[in-house]
Amino acid sequence: MGVTTLRKYFRESRGMAAVEFALVFPVMLIVLFGGFELSQVLQANRRATNVASTASDLVAQATVITNADRDDIFNAASAIMAPFGTGPLTIIVTSISNNAGTLAVDWSDALHAQPRSTVPSTLAGLGIVPPGSTIIMAETGYTYTSPIGKFFTSGVSMSDVFYDRPRRSVSVQRKP
Repeated sequence: MGVTTLRKYFRESRGMAAVEFALVFPVMLIVLFGGFELSQVLQANRRATNVASTASDLVAQATVITNADRDDIFNAASAIMAPFGTGPLTIIVTSISNNAGTLAVDWSDALHAQPRSTVPSTLAGLGIVPPGSTIIMAETGYTYTSPIGKFFTSGVSMSDVFYDRPRRSVSVQRKP
């Protein structure tokens, strides 16, 4: 093979587009699917935040919460998560009162979780429950799992907490 033949070979550019495409295509796919997954995670996070906000708001508007009211609130909150599944969704709604400087749980209800029996230690130092008043605390947790889950072994965990003061009474009572 002569020098001129090698020069012709290196000047040949008919297959360059195919080679460039073969090198760039996998990167483009990763960016495409990565962008899709990121948007799904952000949307699931926004919906989990809306669930906490809605649950605390609905409870704070009531004067009495019954089992039927609780179920309606949890169903509404679960509907907010659509089209995401509600299996990994946890909701805890708690009424917390401040009696002479001592925070106490008045009542607590939960969906896919255990109701609270104690006040979170982080709440004590915040000072958001003045003496003689109550707040409604709604906590949500959600684990987003990718639809292409076989490539990712664990989901993305997210949580949020919202606090509201009862609007129509000093406290929201819990009746069966």
